[in-house]
Amino acid sequence: MSGYVVLTTTCGVCGKMFHCNPNRVPSKDNQAFCQECVEEANLERVKLGMDAHPIHPEAYKPLPEQELR
Repeated sequence: MSGYVVLTTTCGVCGKMFHCNPNRVPSKDNQAFCQECVEEANLERVKLGMDAHPIHPEAYKPLPEQELR
């Protein structure tokens, strides 16, 4: 039998608690960022002519336990 892993943490920008995939969530210096904040930052980045930060399609979904690193 196998299970899933989710990380429950607070966003490094807004402080909201959220669940994410610990291997895929956008983060910096061990601080994760919620999907809403990353999407908002990406809108601003694009307006400034910068590339958007990539968001992995599984960043906010459970991680199969065998993939935990």
